[in-house]
Amino acid sequence: MNLNKTIIAGRLTRDPELKALPNGNSVTELGLAVNQRTKKGEEWVDDPIFLDVSVWGRQAENACQYLKKGSVALVEGRLTMDQWEDKQSGQKRSKIKITAQNLQFGPRLEGQTQSGASVTSGDEIPF
Repeated sequence: MNLNKTIIAGRLTRDPELKALPNGNSVTELGLAVNQRTKKGEEWVDDPIFLDVSVWGRQAENACQYLKKGSVALVEGRLTMDQWEDKQSGQKRSKIKITAQNLQFGPRLEGQTQSGASVTSGDEIPF
């Protein structure tokens, strides 16, 4: 039996950017930070794990519209292997990333509108 299923929740490490492919499909690459709680001595600490996530189609468009750096997202997907040749050294490289099959957005960040833009009142200085 083979099973390749991943469910993970974390915070975006950067703003998503939409890429349009020549075939008409859309893709965005998300950086996701997930904390792993470990005990060091008498103290519990959060050690972050950084993951790359590919989101395709309409979900990619929605991610770019509603998410930004710091947003919470839950990703359900499968592990995939990215392989390439390093242009400088010529060595073969690889990394494991997640290809999203379902993406759910967490609560909005403080002061974030539905479009992901920040809102300031007229009394606040915007810098």
